[in-house]
Amino acid sequence: MDQTTYAECVEKMNKIAEEQGIIQPKLAIGIKFKEGAHAFVKEQPYPILEREWAIFKKDAETMCEYIPNVFVVDGSKFFLPI
Repeated sequence: MDQTTYAECVEKMNKIAEEQGIIQPKLAIGIKFKEGAHAFVKEQPYPILEREWAIFKKDAETMCEYIPNVFVVDGSKFFLPI
């Protein structure tokens, strides 16, 4: 996440979706919060939107165990927490 822009991830997601036959591609980040950084969730995939990208990049530096990885998820098969 720290080495790419949202637009670059969307471009790569669309390419992967086309190659893999994914109908409803979605971007997700793998979050692992530091102890005490988040009251309810310790680790889970989270859907990421363009308007949240910069906020997550900034917050990840202080709130997460590591800078989140970005994943492509088939939205027609899997539901991500919101």
